[in-house]
Amino acid sequence: MITRKYELAYQPKNRLEELYFTEDSIFFDIETTGFSPIKNNLYLIGCGYRKKSSFYIVQFFAETKDEEADILHAFLTLLSDFHTILSFNGIGFDLPFLKTKCRLLGIKESFDSFSYLDIFKSIVKYKNILHLENYKQKTLEDFLEIKRDDLANGGELIPLYQKYANGNHDDTILSTLLLHNHDDVLGMLPLIQLLAYEEFFNGNYTITDRKEHTYTDFSGNPAKELLFTGILQYPLPKRISAKSELAFLLAEENHFSLAVPIFSGTLKYFYPDYKNYYYLPKEDMAIHKSVATFVEKEFRIQAKAATCYTRKEGLFLPETKEIFSPVFKNDYKDKLLYFLYEPDKSFKDSFDCTSYVNHIFTTFK
Repeated sequence: MITRKYELAYQPKNRLEELYFTEDSIFFDIETTGFSPIKNNLYLIGCGYRKKSSFYIVQFFAETKDEEADILHAFLTLLSDFHTILSFNGIGFDLPFLKTKCRLLGIKESFDSFSYLDIFKSIVKYKNILHLENYKQKTLEDFLEIKRDDLANGGELIPLYQKYANGNHDDTILSTLLLHNHDDVLGMLPLIQLLAYEEFFNGNYTITDRKEHTYTDFSGNPAKELLFTGILQYPLPKRISAKSELAFLLAEENHFSLAVPIFSGTLKYFYPDYKNYYYLPKEDMAIHKSVATFVEKEFRIQAKAATCYTRKEGLFLPETKEIFSPVFKNDYKDKLLYFLYEPDKSFKDSFDCTSYVNHIFTTFK
């Protein structure tokens, strides 16, 4: 087994690094000869951690296929000094692979005792906003304009390792294998800034203003929208703009704007207990049976769920579930809901304002 250790000067570059990459945290990344822990080999484990003003990268390399247990023991020993494991798709691939290897080799492990942060799992939730080709580590590094020395991918390295493990201990091969893993570990550190998107959509922002805005719609008619603006607690590494079924979002650096169209017109409120109502076709409305006795029988029929409503004219804002009541719809089967928007009364409570914006944000995921 070969062990390599590198020390680099380190200072947190932003508050997210200070938050997530503490001295109790460790990055790790593995290299294997395939996806199956039963059929394929584990040949390299790379780790990254910080102590005071230094960043350390440690690599455990199996020179032969018989040294899997050795690098696993070395890795587990190093892990015992930490509480949180950081990775890129470690929860989806690396950890299950290692757990199975430990079981097959009869090695006792304690992976379930750690806290975990998987950068891939955190960022892939926002693929409808970022619109990247894929969410591989190198793609995200390119997105953030992070440069690396290594140009190979894991699949290209498999035949190189097999050649090395079979006796061709060429230093160039070894350097190529170690460099790829080294840059994967080193590259995870700046990827922490991607967690700013997670922090933003989880509500770490402050709304600074709310106002109505008039614009011209696609038909050339005047329309209104409610524009929320705010400040982000953690600046975004890249500008985003996105449109959902309810709103349009623009966010850049530490500020954002969210535009929600205001519907002006007539919508229906559907009574839940339709069996206690009559529908009046001429008036196109439902009335409770307690007052329907004053309506002649030929002008009333038993209400159905789809006809048990009253109409309301006004200004409305959309929601996908009942955040604010009462709820209005255009038709009974519509999934899109609305609530009454009263400019002088709505959102006077900052909690209501934040609750609504948080709800709108869920429609972008």
